[in-house]
Amino acid sequence: MKNWCLIILIALSVIIGSPLFAEDSSAETKKLYESAVLLYGEKKYELARTVFQQILLHHPQSDLADNALYWKGISYYDERKYELALKELEKLLKDYPQGNKAEDARSTIKKIKKIQGALPPPEKKGLRELIRELERELSDKKYLRIP
Repeated sequence: MKNWCLIILIALSVIIGSPLFAEDSSAETKKLYESAVLLYGEKKYELARTVFQQILLHHPQSDLADNALYWKGISYYDERKYELALKELEKLLKDYPQGNKAEDARSTIKKIKKIQGALPPPEKKGLRELIRELERELSDKKYLRIP
């Protein structure tokens, strides 16, 4: 019940156009974030994005801001809106390059580009060629040699 009350407050805040929380309080930001994650888990992506956006607008310096941007992008990914997902994830890398979601964002960007055909398929190699390549990489190390 508590979560639904918070969701209603957030929705009213968005409709009115005023920030839900004027001051940057980590406890309040955490409540917002948890509500957004709950909405995301229920596949209410649009509403979750609205709450994540509230965090980004009103608490951009919060420890959870990069997470909010990440999950906003992932919600687009889950809806197969890849261009929008790329936009959000690339913004995350630009705005929060050292954030804890940066590596996950890079990985998802690669997946999206692969889906879109932007990445070339891996080069096909024969088994012998792969073995030789492995031997070359391991030749200066004291590993078992492959005959």
